[in-house]
Amino acid sequence: MKFTKIKEFKEMVKNYSGLRLISMVCSDHKSHFEIIYYFDKDKEVLPVATKISRKKPSAHSISDIFKIAETYEREIYEQFGVRFVGNSKLKKKLLLADRPDKKYPLRRKK
Repeated sequence: MKFTKIKEFKEMVKNYSGLRLISMVCSDHKSHFEIIYYFDKDKEVLPVATKISRKKPSAHSISDIFKIAETYEREIYEQFGVRFVGNSKLKKKLLLADRPDKKYPLRRKK
């Protein structure tokens, strides 16, 4: 799978009609995070992957183009600590409110 820079990808899809975001997943590879965006176009699934640094885990949000991304990005932030620049709804949703900050349950120990 080819890795893509999300900022460049956002510019490309702004005028791409019929593209739907169907899922986003994150995995921790110890040296970096990988986010895979799954899109649907005419019943064909199109995966797009990007690598995110562990030192400063952040990516550009795509929620301005795909509204459902707010939810996926929020879950990834809560579980892995990856911040999405431009998503103002990054707050706890699934975990208990009293869970300590910077404790991300799906993040591997270094």
